[in-house]
Amino acid sequence: MFAHYTVLVIGFLSISSPGDRPFAATDVPEIAMAAVRRRLEKNTFSTFRNIVVKNSNQMPGYIACGEVAITERPNRPAKYEKFFVVVPGSFAVLERDGPIFIRYWLANDC
Repeated sequence: MFAHYTVLVIGFLSISSPGDRPFAATDVPEIAMAAVRRRLEKNTFSTFRNIVVKNSNQMPGYIACGEVAITERPNRPAKYEKFFVVVPGSFAVLERDGPIFIRYWLANDC
């Protein structure tokens, strides 16, 4: 009886929580950087700084915010641009996106 109950509970939990696997906070910076790189043009180099990871107050998972510099060649000075990423989901918003970026940035105290 106990085994049957345990199988039912595990099955229910598996069905009720679809989506990406859960991530540890230590994995989030790497996932965030990959999401930002997907938003950038091909054949560019990116340098990241000031990455902050927080538990999201508005959705399950984490948010990451920081700055990225994009250059055509490595070791070239570049202007840094702010970014915001939701993990899981790898939803990346860059400062160049305008008002939507400011809304996410302010709503999450980045």
